[in-house]
Amino acid sequence: LTEAFASLRVIYRSLRVIRSDALISLSFLRHLTTIHGTEAAPNSPATKPGETPSEITALEITWNGNLEDLWAVPPGAPKLKILSGSVEFSVNSRLYPDKIQGFLKDEVVLANGRGLMPSEIDLIVSSNGEYA
Repeated sequence: LTEAFASLRVIYRSLRVIRSDALISLSFLRHLTTIHGTEAAPNSPATKPGETPSEITALEITWNGNLEDLWAVPPGAPKLKILSGSVEFSVNSRLYPDKIQGFLKDEVVLANGRGLMPSEIDLIVSSNGEYA
């Protein structure tokens, strides 16, 4: 996976890792720099002139039974920017909520400098790390 995702830098829609029980870490995503978190890429044929693409869940890490670690941005590289949309981490039974919140605080910049919404925090704290 590290080799397959080595050149991945930008995602226009969303990153969803769902029911991937074979994964223990998402370190293969360490070179990712930007998630736009919109339905369509800016200036794409799917976006009408003057229309802003609608927001979606930009980053979703859900139902990964063996996931224990996310990823660290390489030294000197910019943090992951999520330009629009929400984040969802839920039902990752071996992933500590503190590890998720630390990742979002230290490795990610959310749109417009916003912090996590209460609903995002509640989902992280209440549904992750059951067996961590």
